[in-house]
Amino acid sequence: MLENPSQKRQTGREEETKIPMKILRNWCDSLIWCPSQCYLLVEHNNDIYTVYLRWRHEDPWTCEVVTGDLQSGDFNYGNQDLWSGDIFIEGNIQYYFRDNELDKAKKTSIKLAEDYLNKNPH
Repeated sequence: MLENPSQKRQTGREEETKIPMKILRNWCDSLIWCPSQCYLLVEHNNDIYTVYLRWRHEDPWTCEVVTGDLQSGDFNYGNQDLWSGDIFIEGNIQYYFRDNELDKAKKTSIKLAEDYLNKNPH
């Protein structure tokens, strides 16, 4: 996570300002056998999002960015535009985390969520 909102990174021919993502609440884990779910409430560019990890009957963990507070129900289920899709499988790298690699999945999801929100402003 970038600490300074004015930090920039080179993206080929032009510089891009990267807006930092602020964590509002620690991970909330619901680790029953299936589905296991983890929620991280974040703020990005004055909007609220949930980083949502889910593990179903088999590996791997999936990760989505949802507009609003998914855990409290403060979002619209019917609006699929609010869901990012699995950010662990987007782009050139596919991340695969087994059920016992939750800590790694959480760490990676924070970086990927911030990258996703900077590339896909809502």
